[in-house]
Amino acid sequence: MVRRERVVVVGGGTGGAILANLMPLERYEVTVIEPRRYHYYHPAYIYIAFEGLKLEVKRPVDEVLKPGVNLVRDRAKRIDLDERYVETEGGRRLEYDYLVVAAGARRDYDELPGHKQLVERFGDFHSEENAWRLWRTLTTMREGSFVIMVSHPVQICPPCPLKAAFLASKLFERRGVKDRVRVKLAVPYPHPYPAIAISNIVEPMFEREGVEVVKVFLLEDINLDEKKLIGYGGAELEFDVAVLTPPIKGPDIEFNTDNVLGDDGFIKVDRYTGQMPGYDDAYAIGDAAEIPTAKTGTTAHLMAEVVADRIQGYGSRYDGRTNCALITGEDALFVISSYEHPPVPVRPTRFKRLLTDVFTKAYWRIVKNPAAWRPIIRSYLEATRPDRLGEKGW
Repeated sequence: MVRRERVVVVGGGTGGAILANLMPLERYEVTVIEPRRYHYYHPAYIYIAFEGLKLEVKRPVDEVLKPGVNLVRDRAKRIDLDERYVETEGGRRLEYDYLVVAAGARRDYDELPGHKQLVERFGDFHSEENAWRLWRTLTTMREGSFVIMVSHPVQICPPCPLKAAFLASKLFERRGVKDRVRVKLAVPYPHPYPAIAISNIVEPMFEREGVEVVKVFLLEDINLDEKKLIGYGGAELEFDVAVLTPPIKGPDIEFNTDNVLGDDGFIKVDRYTGQMPGYDDAYAIGDAAEIPTAKTGTTAHLMAEVVADRIQGYGSRYDGRTNCALITGEDALFVISSYEHPPVPVRPTRFKRLLTDVFTKAYWRIVKNPAAWRPIIRSYLEATRPDRLGEKGW
């Protein structure tokens, strides 16, 4: 009997689960290393925080993996790329023929003094528990300033703070306190969103909604006693409730070589293949990878497809495609781009909000059986290629 090649996947989130579920088990022995009990659908947190929706946020990891995929409930501690093994905190040693690191990024609430206390007091939209805390905070807020701040240019899901600002404005409108609660979005950029094409669309919408955009605000300190955010150069921003996007870092895993580690611990890879430099059997995908595109579920999903193909001998390449949903209330738009094409102007419509809601409902089926959904997703991506949409948008 021919030995199946061993594929070890570090991380059971979106990218790791999709990759594992794409591998043909008659040819590969697939093992997922994941310390958490649950697989989380992170985009649901925004709906909890600002709409109070009781969505299915999590499922046990073993339920999102197809039968036959091995699950090791442990944390990857060290990876030896030369000897081809992963060592876990529990003392296990898993040898591999192919390695895929899909461990995501770490949100660092300790880098900014006072940030953790802000979350404990008000909540945020980065976990289920914190999202419900923020929902309780906002549904009792009657006046004052609600500040949403992008604390660092590198973040998970760049449209998320803008979604939060739009949805917060709608929430206060529904509650009848919009004239007494001011929503402010503070960003480190000279415009609301890093891409000009998107900023040109959303900035007039923020003006109509009464959301104040505070530009080029580079956070230096948090004054909890006086409820002020302090920027470089002495700028100050007062708040009654504040939510910050935390700085992020790469996965907390030790490697036998530093050659594959980039800034803040993210893993260096070829941006088209996900392959680590100098190793034809080791890959990193999704938020863990140091690539010039947004850290979103779409990136993790598409990179998982490419790496699954390449392990099987197919020459797939990731072109940097993004498709990030930016909800503006009852409407939505998508941030659509690739390595070769900056984001195109995409108009917000109710149809696009419907598409985001449909995807939310379909998420668990897509992760569990990505091969069945691949033709549908590929057809959509082909129809909405940024070079095809061009300057006219969609």
